[in-house]
Amino acid sequence: MKIDKTLLEYLEGQKFSNGIGFHYPSKIYPEKRIDFLAELVKGKKVVHLGCLDHPPLIAQKIKNKQWLHGLLTENAAKCIGFDIEEETTREVAEKFGFDNIICEDITETVNETITSYKWDYLILGELMEHIDNPVDFLYKLRKNYAGSIDKIVITVPNILNVNRMKEMKKCMEVINTDHRFWFSPYTIAKVASESGLKPDEVLFKTRGPLTFIELVYRKIYKIVMRKEPMFPFYYFNRLVLIAEME
Repeated sequence: MKIDKTLLEYLEGQKFSNGIGFHYPSKIYPEKRIDFLAELVKGKKVVHLGCLDHPPLIAQKIKNKQWLHGLLTENAAKCIGFDIEEETTREVAEKFGFDNIICEDITETVNETITSYKWDYLILGELMEHIDNPVDFLYKLRKNYAGSIDKIVITVPNILNVNRMKEMKKCMEVINTDHRFWFSPYTIAKVASESGLKPDEVLFKTRGPLTFIELVYRKIYKIVMRKEPMFPFYYFNRLVLIAEME
């Protein structure tokens, strides 16, 4: 979904509405968030912030080739990661040989490794929902590195998701207990805009599980139509925002 001029006017506060409706895509080919990012960075120079993941999960994800920093390192022309977990940074280097991770808070100090080079992307994967003040966080990143990084790529959970709807019908919320926020396409774009970034597009990735009836229907569709079925936006668990650092 491209951020057009009309939507940008609302994001930047030039226009206001107390209840405007935005239409999202009804036909999307399924693609996993991690596969999209691995393809996006091919041949590119990448800074990966918050790259370590939860320590108990890293070894298994590396084994299954599902650890994002490993895939970014493998596919990018140049990749450097940053995280604030000193012990995990050391453990990942010693056990798995990843020596391209620096333990540092790059929002509080300007990192010369970043500013001395020109980078294509700053990747923030599943990080913003853990941050206390996401607008201030993104503002600091833009202020420190806008001249050194072209674009920022942010992925977050999608609240407008069919699985969330099913949970709400049961009067419950299923959530990672470290999350501070749920995001919709508009709200993640608004957070980015308020920080001074210029949102370019929001993409929907990682389709959620289907019911038995849905699986049968999609299988029949694929056989009869001889092409992969597409899905409306609310079947996807993850949002990917791409914005210019300016």
